[in-house]
Amino acid sequence: MDSRSITPLLSSLDTDAWLFAYGGDFTEDHSARLLELASLAGGQFDGFNAKQAGYVLVEAYQNIIRHRAKLPVSGSCGPGEGLFVFRIDRNGLGVYTGNAVTGSAASELDQALASLRNKDASELKLLFLRGIQQPGSPGQRGAGLGLIEMVRRSGADPKWSFGPMHAGHQWFSLVLEQEARPRQDSLQALVEEHLCPWMLGNGVVCLQVAPWSPGLGETLMSMARTEVPLRIGTSQSGPATREQGPSAFMSQLAVGHRMAFLLHGRDRHQLSIGGQPGPQSGLHGHHAPMSGAAARPAGQPLAWFHGAW
Repeated sequence: MDSRSITPLLSSLDTDAWLFAYGGDFTEDHSARLLELASLAGGQFDGFNAKQAGYVLVEAYQNIIRHRAKLPVSGSCGPGEGLFVFRIDRNGLGVYTGNAVTGSAASELDQALASLRNKDASELKLLFLRGIQQPGSPGQRGAGLGLIEMVRRSGADPKWSFGPMHAGHQWFSLVLEQEARPRQDSLQALVEEHLCPWMLGNGVVCLQVAPWSPGLGETLMSMARTEVPLRIGTSQSGPATREQGPSAFMSQLAVGHRMAFLLHGRDRHQLSIGGQPGPQSGLHGHHAPMSGAAARPAGQPLAWFHGAW
């Protein structure tokens, strides 16, 4: 993987935008980290409701866990396990989810989402209250109620589609975007035309692009630890050894400037972090590309750390 490959993706984002993309094992523990990311982003944009956004992110993530069909091969737009993406910028929150589903699940999801289209917050709240009163166990009602609340709290009209896959499965994608944008600027276009091909082509499991802060680094490192636990019997003596290099590098990044955090690799995971060096960092002029020489595009990260994870 060449660090230059991320340049077109970065160029498509506002310099202060947050972009998170994940296509890993979808462990439950990541839900808490998504709440942390929403909280960190909340302090950056005026009027951004971090609590509401956190709920939407966790519910969208959980929706993949509930409905995904486990497949041994990649989907049409993301790994077989699924794909979860969010973007936060001055236009608000956008969320994209994609995962394989069975034919019966596709029919149920299509009906459930169709009932939520073109409804305002009060109508959605009424649907939710009626759903709570319906007979059946909480587990049976939970997925439908979760969809209702996710759409209501996002303030976005849902857009979804199904694409054919093998063995009777379908690729289900759902988009919630608070502000309507031209197709070329939409989150769906960013994901399907740029992000998906790039992630699949480079074996990217997790990506975060955002203004750097120490709290962001702590959250991302926690996700990396959960996603790829330290293997017993490796040459690394423990977590401190594995994390020493990336932690030291991130401590020298300029707060508030764009950084990119990538967990990638098919046979062996790698951690790559790019960012703007701080004034006293000692990283000025350092640029370690993933392969070959790389120029320094204007406004893009000037320094990179790459290491086994």
